[in-house]
Amino acid sequence: LVVMPVGGGASRTVVPAVASVSNYMWSPDGSKIAFLSDRSGFTHVWVVDVAGGAPREFESWQSDEISFAWSGDGTEIYFVSYHDSKGADVWKVPVAGGNPRRVTTDGRAQSIAGRTGGTDLYVGTLSARAGQAAIERLRPDGHQQVVWDKTNARVTYQAASPAGDSLVAQVEQPGGKWRSMIIAANGGGGRVILGPNEFAGSWSPDGRVITYDVTTSGESDIGVYDVATGATQRLTNTPEK
Repeated sequence: LVVMPVGGGASRTVVPAVASVSNYMWSPDGSKIAFLSDRSGFTHVWVVDVAGGAPREFESWQSDEISFAWSGDGTEIYFVSYHDSKGADVWKVPVAGGNPRRVTTDGRAQSIAGRTGGTDLYVGTLSARAGQAAIERLRPDGHQQVVWDKTNARVTYQAASPAGDSLVAQVEQPGGKWRSMIIAANGGGGRVILGPNEFAGSWSPDGRVITYDVTTSGESDIGVYDVATGATQRLTNTPEK
């Protein structure tokens, strides 16, 4: 894992390449980076100070973790783990140190997303509808509210809007096609955005645009989607072979 200054200058390695590193995410205050790694034998959440120091994991369970999110104030990390469960549940752990505590107990969690300054999180779950994938809103006290379970839906780890009123997700449409949608966080419905081969990613800090990936002839490029107008702009164009 390498940090590179945007304005130029020398890059700096903060995590040596001794194992896989994925889903890296800045803390709300920008002082730390959390990531998933199998460097200890199982895939766990690790955190490293950007200023320097050794990466550290939060526990040594013999089970994998598949998704995580910072709490809105950066004091805790929520993560999805198969530990001590027939399925996967959401746990949380203080970043400063301490034992993880289980937040959900139904074994249905699949992924989790949060946002800077927010208190609620969004969990990709297994719905009660015959194993269908759904999205639920998770309160700090563990209370869960269905956001989407009309069809299969997947939420990414950077899905929540800065205002906390919406999130982006990949949702199965009638006929089996998957499309990107903006979904109301209160469960009030959503709208399809982008084209069939364009997949929404993360929100800009001001909530005005959303990044997306577009795949053409096996090559992937990045673009931005204007939330207010629906206009799109490609930022990269891979040359055709």
